[in-house]
Amino acid sequence: MDTLLKVRGTVKKIYSEYETPVRIIIKFIFYLLTLNYITAQLGYYNMLNLLPIRLFLAVISAFLPVSIGVFIIAVVALLHLFKLSIFMGALATVLFIIAYFLYLKFAPSQGIFLLAIIVLSPLHLQYAVALMLGLFFGPATIVPSAMALILVSFIKFMKTAAESMGAGFNIESTMAGYQQVIDGVMGDKNMILMIVVLAVVIVLAYVIAKIPFDYSWYVAI
Repeated sequence: MDTLLKVRGTVKKIYSEYETPVRIIIKFIFYLLTLNYITAQLGYYNMLNLLPIRLFLAVISAFLPVSIGVFIIAVVALLHLFKLSIFMGALATVLFIIAYFLYLKFAPSQGIFLLAIIVLSPLHLQYAVALMLGLFFGPATIVPSAMALILVSFIKFMKTAAESMGAGFNIESTMAGYQQVIDGVMGDKNMILMIVVLAVVIVLAYVIAKIPFDYSWYVAI
């Protein structure tokens, strides 16, 4: 336990001394990982798949406010989706705008956590992120966590619907594709369960860590 306390103290000291460069490096890593994730999941816009382009966008985003960095990531995802299907891209634009303004209202400084959930979900590490959010930031981070999981589900069902719609314009197939996406996301029980689990983890970790007794922080973990 003493070793853990020393490690925690050392980390906090280093972070306090080099906060600005550490934050920039962390943001760069998460932006690059997110762009790599988008390329792996979508990757329909060839120019955006180039490593120099992804590095450039990650570097630029790392020096900007988190809300603008998240906006850049959203634009990249939308460009890929428009390349896949103009109709799905239009639907994605509407939903992304709604999600972005909800994000700005409830969690404008927590976009990096949203990206962390998206990037680490395929590795099943989203629960570790939830634990850290509960310990260091509190229940407000439930909002970006839920939004991240909804976006992951949305992209999954959008890819399937776009492939079934084809390239031609047909109002019936377009509406059927939209309905397929909406029904898929709304009926994604795994996503709903994961949102509930992450919310419970965040709240429990936060509450236990705040209880005034020795080593409450470690009990929460």
